[in-house]
Amino acid sequence: MNKYNLRILVCSILCVLVISFMILSTFAYLNNKKEAPSNNELNDNISVTYKGSSNITLVNAKSEDTLTKTWNIKNLTNNTIYLNISLKNLVNNFNDNSIIYSLYSENKVDIKDANIINDNPVIASNIKLDSLEDISFELILHVLDNVQYNNTFSSSIDVNVISVGDNINKDTLIDKILKDNVLINDNNSTDSGLYWSNNSNDGIRIYYFKGNNTLNNNVKMGDMCFRIIRSTEDNGIKLIYNGNFTNGECNNSENTIGNSPYNTNYNYNAYVGYMYGSPNSNTYENEHKNTNSSTIKNFVNNFYGANLSDYSSLIQDSYYCNNRKVADFTYKSVKYSSVGYRNYNSGYESMSNLLLGNPSFKCLLENDRLNSKDTSYPIGMLTVDEALFAGLDNKNDNQDNYLYTNGSYWTMTPAYYDGINAYNFMIDNGKIIEKPVNNEAGVRPVITIKKDAIVISGVGSINDPYILD
Repeated sequence: MNKYNLRILVCSILCVLVISFMILSTFAYLNNKKEAPSNNELNDNISVTYKGSSNITLVNAKSEDTLTKTWNIKNLTNNTIYLNISLKNLVNNFNDNSIIYSLYSENKVDIKDANIINDNPVIASNIKLDSLEDISFELILHVLDNVQYNNTFSSSIDVNVISVGDNINKDTLIDKILKDNVLINDNNSTDSGLYWSNNSNDGIRIYYFKGNNTLNNNVKMGDMCFRIIRSTEDNGIKLIYNGNFTNGECNNSENTIGNSPYNTNYNYNAYVGYMYGSPNSNTYENEHKNTNSSTIKNFVNNFYGANLSDYSSLIQDSYYCNNRKVADFTYKSVKYSSVGYRNYNSGYESMSNLLLGNPSFKCLLENDRLNSKDTSYPIGMLTVDEALFAGLDNKNDNQDNYLYTNGSYWTMTPAYYDGINAYNFMIDNGKIIEKPVNNEAGVRPVITIKKDAIVISGVGSINDPYILD
């Protein structure tokens, strides 16, 4: 074979090898791509049937107009599935907060009077459907009484499966809580036990404990005891400090880490903040920037540094809600408005929730969701809405409740500013009250346990608490 033919042969072999490599690479890419199914493929696990269509249209809407859409979702598989419900292709020329929605479905979703706050909102997420379960949903849009004519709202309902199979790992704290307790579905019940609510960000189900001191919601870490308050949107578990493990049980009356004012200063709206901006500002935004630490934040951080750093592998960097969303209401014949800066009389949302008896796990303002990037450590405090869900109120001393202490302790929730003093909520002998922030009271930190933290022993009782690995 001459040199010319040899060169041709070598080039041909190389071309065949390159083409073969490209074909194999493409096949491998396509094969690997199949392993991450699209939403359309995941949606093959359900059937969705609308009454009419999935489209939502309000044209020339006026005050008090309503529109109702209903649909049914069926799980076609023998697996548990999780899905989101959202609004897509949204067109909305209503003013902010002038149109609200309510979403209902027995045992799955019960979201009432929520604002549509972004372009294509998820209105309920992480909804669990068991094997072959069939469930109906009802969405009601309601136009409030402060709008003009010629407003248009249009969108369509979008249902998407986000995962197939149980997303709770065996023997984790959330797994043990759900297995060791009978879930109570009636939020208005006065029974002690484990409850659920979808009144949260994006309608994600929250599990929470409500009731007396005998609940199986005790956790031990080292020599410290905690009580389980609730789950988070991603199945972490929020715990409130409950003193030291003494005489073989978690039932210590000394369940604060000491006393502190919330803020030593009190004469501007800024001081309702766990963190705050520039007091006496000309705007709400500057008043409530997260640039300065409150007195109580420093107190809580010192506790974390001295006592909890060794348990950082168990602690999740969750957010803690310092709900500074303003609200209009009248309390004790004083009118509070939605201002929130300088020394103007200002109301805050959780006070309105308390007066209406309508607590919420929602924390709608991003600025109010404080985590370690704001606060230095992954630690916070109880909110007054969590206390309401747990069974406390502002009318009675509930000495049997698991959040009761023989004394007072702060929540991290603002109540109002009355033109002289910034007031926040505290728990006083089992009753919710509001006090000027420069008052001293007990401090009970709250931490969040990671969703994959394993329980190595215990049943959650006072004398046999859950112990984590």
